Amino acid sequence: MFKTVVAFANGSGGSLVFGIEDETKLIKGLPGKPSEQRRRLTDLARDLVSPSPRVSIEAGDIDGRHLLVLHVQPGGGTIHALIVDSNKPEYYVRRDGTTFYARPDELQAVAARAGDAGAGTTTPRIRPRR
Repeated sequence: MFKTVVAFANGSGGSLVFGIEDETKLIKGLPGKPSEQRRRLTDLARDLVSPSPRVSIEAGDIDGRHLLVLHVQPGGGTIHALIVDSNKPEYYVRRDGTTFYARPDELQAVAARAGDAGAGTTTPRIRPRR
């Protein structure tokens, strides 16, 4: 999942929804306390992606099931990496809705976007928790 966070930050941004089953697309909801899930997601994004991407987390309910949406903003020319092994940063991009290892020319394109903050990007919203 954090490969995709890196790819979103290296590209046009994007959102990940937590609490929906990948294969079936059924709304399952998240277990545990929403505040703990939110904090854990924030900590993981900060610890595993360098530099830390600009993210926001939205909590909400659909049919009484708790969901989190992680919105990742475009990096605006900053190259982001997944840091699982501190000696081997991993760079990713999105192509046609799929996350791939970034090629050198793709990293050059990311760096060339410096100053482009992704104007016109919108993020979907879910119904806020009450």
